[in-house]
Amino acid sequence: MLPNSSSSLAPAYILLRRGTLPPQPIKLFKEMVYACEDLLPQKGFKPVEIYGYSRREEWKYATVNYEMEGPLIAFGSGATGFTGEYECHNTYSVQHYIEFVEKGLILIAGACRVAPKERMIRFVITRLFICRSMSCTEFEKEFGRACVVGSAAQGSTPSLGC
Repeated sequence: MLPNSSSSLAPAYILLRRGTLPPQPIKLFKEMVYACEDLLPQKGFKPVEIYGYSRREEWKYATVNYEMEGPLIAFGSGATGFTGEYECHNTYSVQHYIEFVEKGLILIAGACRVAPKERMIRFVITRLFICRSMSCTEFEKEFGRACVVGSAAQGSTPSLGC
């Protein structure tokens, strides 16, 4: 999870704080990701998101990148929304969420401002990991800053706009 997207009401967060979150099988996860990357393109699927593939042209599953970059309005228990400056987490309690909606209210369990540097990081992650490419022109238009890409092979520290 991203630093800003771990609500204190999330089940995983609660287990983590208690020290009872079971070990996650990273090796198995990697094997599954590599299997998808090997098999799905052979069957006509193209990667469209972090963990999503599709045969449909121009199709995208919005939640992953929009909750990182916005705008995304969150509906439902446990949903995460992002305005582009503020990230909000709805309550994880389905019962409480329904009770508040019936009263015409919104139950936000937590919210935080996302700093400009964090937004830049999210922008770069989304483009490189999800879209598999990044336009420095797009970065400069979004943030009003030069997109400087260094290479460790040239003896400099890699950086992107920060």
